[in-house]
Amino acid sequence: MTPTQKELSDKLTNLQRLTVLGVVSGKSYEDAYKDAKGLKELESPASARAIVSRMLTEANVKEFYDAMLESVSEAAILTREQ
Repeated sequence: MTPTQKELSDKLTNLQRLTVLGVVSGKSYEDAYKDAKGLKELESPASARAIVSRMLTEANVKEFYDAMLESVSEAAILTREQ
């Protein structure tokens, strides 16, 4: 994680951070939220999708998400060039 990403990460709750990292790594919204320990027994996968969709629109979460996606994109480009 770059210093900028770390700084952005520090502004998030653990649930937000782990959910974003899960989504960026390719997990579904439901799985990322569940793995971050956000999904409660009575919540459905649809409610998890809605929660994560809302979460990703929050300014501080979106900024971290975008920074993490940028790193993933750069890594993919470098891998293809080799």
